[in-house]
Amino acid sequence: MDIPEDPQERKKWMMQLLQDYGREFLIFEPEDQPNVFAAPEPEYRNLRSGNLDPRELRSWRYLDLTLQFLRERYGLFPDQHLVIDCPLHQLHPLEGERPEDFRKCFQLTAEATIKFRCRRSIGCRRKHCSAKNNRRLDLYDVVALLEKKGRGHARQLVSDFFEKLHGKKLGHFPKSEATGTSDQTTSSVMRYAVPKAALEKLFAVPMKGPGAAERFASMASGLIARSPTCEYGGHQSATGEAVLFSKAFAWGEKLRDFGPAARLFVWLHWKQAEAGSKLALTVPQLARQIGLNDRTLQKQKAVLQNLGYLNVDLTSGGEQAWSVRYNPGSGGDLW
Repeated sequence: MDIPEDPQERKKWMMQLLQDYGREFLIFEPEDQPNVFAAPEPEYRNLRSGNLDPRELRSWRYLDLTLQFLRERYGLFPDQHLVIDCPLHQLHPLEGERPEDFRKCFQLTAEATIKFRCRRSIGCRRKHCSAKNNRRLDLYDVVALLEKKGRGHARQLVSDFFEKLHGKKLGHFPKSEATGTSDQTTSSVMRYAVPKAALEKLFAVPMKGPGAAERFASMASGLIARSPTCEYGGHQSATGEAVLFSKAFAWGEKLRDFGPAARLFVWLHWKQAEAGSKLALTVPQLARQIGLNDRTLQKQKAVLQNLGYLNVDLTSGGEQAWSVRYNPGSGGDLW
């Protein structure tokens, strides 16, 4: 291509050349620039079928394939922008929602693995949106949300796309978290369905005096472990008259480690699941809810924060947004 002689046309030509170069070699805007060296890349050795473990596609090495799939199927992440408007609002808008409330609120990040997160954890009217409440979404979680189907269906869509490009099939997910059954027919995870009525009785029991923390930890972990199980699709953690508690979390061990703060952890888990979002409360409000004085609550808050199981943000209204999580030190990723 000849270089234009006119100075203005030459500038346009140079800009077009740079844009084409960026598209070809995956150059990103500064805000969108992924840091692929921020964490070690995990290894997956659980392949049971197919040519590639589906979890391998979480690697930053498949960032271009991830972007190509999302662009071709849903029109997401155009050009080299990794921060976009909410795709759920774009594809499945709800009555009364304003488009301006969902601008620049969904982000793809690549730090060894590719993850997606919502940047509007407070203020969104979608109470049970797992993109907002579960900030460790992978490609399959996003596809499941957009398709309004399970991860098994999402894996198949991605596998078909991968096979079309590379002539290889993705395998199935590893065995489920709870039952050890094959994930070839379902990718649902099993969780403890703890009755809300039983939780109400648990918190109605006075917990004072020597050994109170140990008694609560024993009663709470026993209640959870004895509860029936049900499937968890990655969306709502409250179903009907029950609250879903992870089977992978070591409740007995962790609650003993938390000491008196175990009561705060379980209560926040319960109420957060019902609300489908963080809980916006002041310290006095939360202290009254759980039956503690402000000073004791502050101590328990500090314990969970220091261990990495509690995230607290200040809201614009002067309240605090409380959210507990299963994985410590996850940089604010909620579960």
